[in-house]
Order: sequence, then structure tokens, then C-alpha cells
Amino acid sequence: MSVITYNYSTDKNKKLSDHFSVGEFASPSDYNGNYPAQVLIDSDLIDVLEMVYSHFGADKCIINSGYRSSSCDKAVGGSGYGPHTQGMAADAYYYKNGSPIPSRLISCYLQDIDNSGIGYCCGGNPNGTHIDVLARYWHGDERDYSVTVSDYYSYTGTTKSEVYGS
Repeated sequence: MSVITYNYSTDKNKKLSDHFSVGEFASPSDYNGNYPAQVLIDSDLIDVLEMVYSHFGADKCIINSGYRSSSCDKAVGGSGYGPHTQGMAADAYYYKNGSPIPSRLISCYLQDIDNSGIGYCCGGNPNGTHIDVLARYWHGDERDYSVTVSDYYSYTGTTKSEVYGS
């Protein structure tokens, strides 16, 4: 784990990996149309995002929300100190051939690779997945935060062949 602090204005185009840049982790919608001065991003998070990208053969990933300042996190309903505020989380939407890759598939894959934080149906969207690498266990359904999931396969009715191919 290595959290790096980037300067948004000078580093926004800096490539973090083959598919992700600093600027993608600072959403103006999180900041009332503005961007934060600094963006924190954990290298482990980038590794996990790339693993999902590669596994599903994605051709695009949109980070709906990455780093959030404490005040921004509170403004969007967070605690003000969760994984987004530490640069350890992203709400991601993956696509292949122009079609969204469902959160149920991504959640099952993340469970299989022992990812510590998974939010199925991020923001209530069946194609969004909250992915975080904070060193604690949270697997839930973001349509109902009171639901904790012990097995995404049984919870979503997904088969291994759907996640890994035949």
C-alpha cells in the first residue's frame, strides 16, 4: 500500500497505469463543479482496478467518484473519514463493447480475489461497483446499507461461468 498525494492542476493528466490517470479520481460533481487542489490515490487501488479491467476485457472504466475530501464526503452522505477520504476507494463503472459490465459480476470477482471492500450496486445502480482497499472487511449492497453480503454468488444468483467464462 502506498497512498500518494497528487496536485490536481499539475498532475491531472499523469498516467497511473495503462487505463487510469490522476484526473479521473477527482469528480467535479463531488465538489460543486470545482476540483480539489489535492488528490490522494492508493497504488493498491489502481492495481485492483486494473485487475478487474483485464479480467473482464473491459474497454472503458468510468470512475464516478474517487478521492473525496472529508467535507466533500460528508456532503455526499459519507462519514467524512471513510476509504474515499484516504484515496483507497473508487466507485467504478466498467464497459465492454459499449455495454456495461454488471456489478454482480464484478462483485463476485472482487470477492474471489479477496478484495477487502465491495459495494454492490453502487449508488443503487446495477452497473456501479464501490471498490476499496482499506484494511477492513465490508461487503454490502448499496441499495440497502443494512445488508452485508457473505457470498455474492448466492446473493446475486451469479455462476462462476458468468464471471470466468465457460
